[in-house]
Amino acid sequence: MVLRLLSLLAWLALPQMARSHPHEFVDTGLTFRFDDQGLLAAVSVEWVYDDLTSLLILSDLGMDRDGDGILTAEEAKRLNEMATNWPEGFDGNLWLSQGGRPVALSRPLEGAAGLWEGRIRMTHIRALPEHRDPAGGEIRLQAYDPSYYVFYDLAGTPGVEGQPDCRARVEPADSRRAQQLYDEALAQLSDAEPEAGTYPEIGGAFADTVLLDCETP
Repeated sequence: MVLRLLSLLAWLALPQMARSHPHEFVDTGLTFRFDDQGLLAAVSVEWVYDDLTSLLILSDLGMDRDGDGILTAEEAKRLNEMATNWPEGFDGNLWLSQGGRPVALSRPLEGAAGLWEGRIRMTHIRALPEHRDPAGGEIRLQAYDPSYYVFYDLAGTPGVEGQPDCRARVEPADSRRAQQLYDEALAQLSDAEPEAGTYPEIGGAFADTVLLDCETP
């Protein structure tokens, strides 16, 4: 009964056990969006959940009971509302910085959700309350779950809209080094911490980094 009352994204906000490797996989599309002044204004995000996670979530929410990949109008409305009604404590697992300093992002805007080939697909926009000049320092973007329970796999090359002088490039994560760091951090935990669901928050080490390159006059 409790699980049926959870919103879709509450799965990401709740503590989970056995976090030593990802248990959910999300194909992730990212697009930098510029305003008409040439400033970075927002990041568009697309999530497509893996088949198993999509199935489990739909089952938990009592949707698509016949498994035909088609939602009723009411189910589609509920799923769509969840795209922006994030549970308390969930920050979207998106991390933007410029010049090594974190850049604030808004709550999700223009959220939408549905099924795509049987998988849950969600889109939303994260606006920058203060638009950024790309000449003001290196802009870096990562999508990751700190606990490494969910793995956000970049799908294709991140895009750029509204600024033809900029392009996005991907700096792959050093997965071998990340695993070493994770194992070392895990070894330092007390026996009680894993039992309580506490695991190293080192998911960022496994995440690819998107860098924004812009031509300067």
